[in-house]
Amino acid sequence: MRDHKNKLLQALEEEAQPEASLTEVLLSLRVNALQIPPEQRRQFVTQLIKIDIFNIELNKSLELPLSMLGMSSHELKHALSALISVIVSTAEGVHYMTHTEPTKQNMDVLKRMVEILKEQEDSSVTQRFIIAILQKMSAQSSSALDETVTESVIETLTGKSMIDWCLALLAKSQTTVLHIFCLDFTSALLANLLHATSTLEMFEADSQQTTQVMDQLLNIINGTTISGGAKGAPVTNELPTSVLIHCLICLSYLSKERFSACIDSCNFVDRISQFVEVFSVKQVGENDHESSDKKTILDLCAHMFHPKDTTNANDVSATMEYNELK
Repeated sequence: MRDHKNKLLQALEEEAQPEASLTEVLLSLRVNALQIPPEQRRQFVTQLIKIDIFNIELNKSLELPLSMLGMSSHELKHALSALISVIVSTAEGVHYMTHTEPTKQNMDVLKRMVEILKEQEDSSVTQRFIIAILQKMSAQSSSALDETVTESVIETLTGKSMIDWCLALLAKSQTTVLHIFCLDFTSALLANLLHATSTLEMFEADSQQTTQVMDQLLNIINGTTISGGAKGAPVTNELPTSVLIHCLICLSYLSKERFSACIDSCNFVDRISQFVEVFSVKQVGENDHESSDKKTILDLCAHMFHPKDTTNANDVSATMEYNELK
């Protein structure tokens, strides 16, 4: 790994146009990561951080990764996002990419990743890597310190309008074929964003935005879309089961008493009931997997939205466990 780092630094220092050399080194590191058994990848990330692969700790700066992200080469952005996706797969890696000193946060790499994401073509490989990065960085951890980092990450993402971006992509998927990876990780990212304390407080202070988010999610699960046409336009693509589950989890976070006015405003209860009624008579294939998916969806709806059973209204452990497994 130190050889890889030395080659990165050498290319940056000695080459007038280092993009090709940087891309080669970064892709080599990515290949090394993929060749390691999954249970040992945490150790691989630890080693990357130990050698300070991007000189963040040495320079107390994110200058090195930001300089590479600022280069025009699409191939370099692809290679760098692929490696960062490996690094942020652990809490230690998220901390490394968001701190210039042990207690000094810096979200500049995260902000730049969002900007690059919005420049990508739908379903492109780079789009997939960056969505995965944002989803991993916004996922909650059991550590109190990591929870503080996660909230900062989520506040940064909401400040960059990522809730709207996620909803737009999910709505677009109903009339345009998009890669399942993009949809799965985008819906999981949206669930992470809506689960955060800062997001719920933001929604509580802005009922109009909350109602709009509810309305869009309800349109998505009920098979209507407002993108590219009038509200209620017919949908040609069904949501994959994992994506539908993530959308239902998002709605469960908003189906609380604190948002009662918004719930009434967008006819939340009737539209959830409409979804359950239509989905319950949906024809599925003969294989056990499709039948199991249908049962899972209906069980989740009963668990999260049934108006007569509020004893465990805040318990979404089963759905979050499914989300984590996916």
